[in-house]
Amino acid sequence: MKAVDRSWTVEEMVLLLQKLSFFQGLPHEDLEFAAGLLAKLTAKDGECLFRQGDPGDAFYVVLEGGVELSLSHPSGGEEKFAHRRPGEAFGEATLLHGGLHSASATALGHTVVLRFDKDGFQALLTNNGLARRLLTSLARTQRALDLRLSAQERLRSKAKADALDLRDLSRVIQRGLLPRKAPRIGGYDIAAGTSLGEGAAGRTVWDHFELSGGSVGLAAFNVLGEGLPPAHYLVVARSLVRELAQDQGDLRGLLARLNSGLASAAVEGMEQFVEAGVLLPSGSGVEWAGAGRCPGGVIRRTGVFQEFTSHGPPLGMLGGFHYGTQRLELGSGDSVLVLSEASQGIFRGAADLVASLHGKPVGEVVSTLQKALNKARQDVEPDISILFARKQ
Repeated sequence: MKAVDRSWTVEEMVLLLQKLSFFQGLPHEDLEFAAGLLAKLTAKDGECLFRQGDPGDAFYVVLEGGVELSLSHPSGGEEKFAHRRPGEAFGEATLLHGGLHSASATALGHTVVLRFDKDGFQALLTNNGLARRLLTSLARTQRALDLRLSAQERLRSKAKADALDLRDLSRVIQRGLLPRKAPRIGGYDIAAGTSLGEGAAGRTVWDHFELSGGSVGLAAFNVLGEGLPPAHYLVVARSLVRELAQDQGDLRGLLARLNSGLASAAVEGMEQFVEAGVLLPSGSGVEWAGAGRCPGGVIRRTGVFQEFTSHGPPLGMLGGFHYGTQRLELGSGDSVLVLSEASQGIFRGAADLVASLHGKPVGEVVSTLQKALNKARQDVEPDISILFARKQ
């Protein structure tokens, strides 16, 4: 297999990408982004792109021709188990795990593939639209594997060893979604963070957004249910809230549209929804909107605690639902705490800890709280986002 000289322009490659199912529907800027990361390779009929046991070093999308995936058995013989046609991807699972290919890939006829190396693959994961396509591709691979296992018991032991752990990808994308720093909001000290346990499912992130009037809000998201990797819904929620906020002036309207968007993005047969705790600090207080069970509340400078209420079901569960909001006035030194997920007992304990840290820098408060939450949940991998705001 040899690389074709990169003599095309970005626009020429964008036109090619638009014809492939993996890239169809993506905005022009996402296609330009992908076009700048790839190399185009050709292979003759029967030529091997990589062999079972080779190190995984690239992610591929078929442009022309086709690719056959096959397994070599220790007892001898080869089993052909899948084909990749134009627009379909392969190689992502091995690249994600950083291990060896569990199958061989062979060209069917004259074949052209688009190749993204390790750095290119990591760059794809930072792009919301492309990350969603990768998640969809991986989910289809996992579903096909599950069907194969149910039909062919003899492959079960090997497939269990090689099966794709979609949680790994979810954690990678979760890390890419997290903001590098908290936003600046006049009159407030802001800090936020997400615990990133190595065995966690990657179900939560925090984010910030700007409404059309210039107000800056904070959000904590937590994905409920099993099915697609949780990062699929985190990407959708983060993309929607940032996009919709640009022409939305209030939290009620934003939550209603975000709920409708997530309901539309639901995958049939998979009961997965997004809990959200949303804060809008401004003027002399904060506005709160809760979807699901993200706990939040105000810790007064005096130590008095006032818990927020939920305003409806998780996002995406009930299309057309309209969420209410709650407004609370704050005095100097009063704080607001939101967790993406926690039992009432753990949340009350977290609020007590915050009260005992009055006067500490907000970053130190969040760091101390993260350590305490991790210790309190030793039976499970930490996967919690924290929003913290203190009125100056």
